[in-house]
Amino acid sequence: MGIKSKKSFTIIEMVIVVGVLSFTLPLLFSIIFLILRQQTNVYSLQELKNQGDNAFSTIQSTIKQDGVNIVNPSITPFPPYPTIIDNCPTYPTPSLTPAPYIFLYDSQGKDFSYYMVGSRIASNSAANSISNYFLTSDKISISNLQFSCYHSNQFSPPIVWTSFKVSRIVGTDPTPVYMQYSTKFQLRNY
Repeated sequence: MGIKSKKSFTIIEMVIVVGVLSFTLPLLFSIIFLILRQQTNVYSLQELKNQGDNAFSTIQSTIKQDGVNIVNPSITPFPPYPTIIDNCPTYPTPSLTPAPYIFLYDSQGKDFSYYMVGSRIASNSAANSISNYFLTSDKISISNLQFSCYHSNQFSPPIVWTSFKVSRIVGTDPTPVYMQYSTKFQLRNY
C-alpha cells in the first residue's frame, strides 16, 4: 500500500503569492484610476469643444445670415424711420479696434447683439424679446470675446472678425485647458 500525499500549498508558496499580489494590486489600481482620470479629461475636453463649437457656429450663422447693419450701441435709432449708422470703417484703416460686443440690425429693423455677461456669451434679440440668452453653460468659461468689422471697399458688405477663448473651469484637475476660436466672414444681407 502506498503513501497518500495531499495536494496543498506550502507556506512558502502562500508567502510568495501574497508578496506578488502586494506588488501588483497597487499597480493595477493606479492604472485603473489613471484610465478613469483620462476618461474624465476626455469628457471635459469634449464638453469644452461642443460648447465652443455651438457658440461659435451660432454667432457666425446668425450674424452672417440675419445681419444687415452693424451699429454703434450708443446711437439708438428712433422708429418709425430708424437712423442706422454703419459702424464699420472702410479698409485700410489706421487700426481696427476690437470690442467685446457687437450690435446689429436684421432686415426687419430689429436689433440683436452678442456680448459677455460674466464668463458667458449672451445674446439679445428684440424680435423675439430675448434678453441674456446664454450660448454657453456655466461649466466652461469664455474670455477675450472680441468683435471687429470693416468694409473691403465703400460698397461691399461688412466683414466681421470674431474671436474668443474657451476654457474649462478649474475644479479638481489644475491642468489648464483652453481652445481659441477665431474667424472672419462677410454679411450676406447687406
